[in-house]
Amino acid sequence: MRDTNEKMIELLEASNKDNIYSAVIRHKIADEELKLRFGIEQADYGRLKRILEFRPFENTGVAPYRYFFALSYRQDPDNKELIFANQSLTKQL
Repeated sequence: MRDTNEKMIELLEASNKDNIYSAVIRHKIADEELKLRFGIEQADYGRLKRILEFRPFENTGVAPYRYFFALSYRQDPDNKELIFANQSLTKQL
């Protein structure tokens, strides 16, 4: 079963302007949709661009690709005040 992307962060763009690397994301918080641009490292720019350019089914006429960060977390069993977070990037057709 596919997870809903309703509460996920969507990756919209990775850019390089005058050697300033940035990414744009979309996230909905309390019924308000935010688009945020933030600075990233040069190595991360290359990785995000490869992700955004990856289209394995482009010749099949499918809908535009969308890419989301999936966040999961769990509490540390030894320290209840500590939480481990993990994120991964998923794509949706």
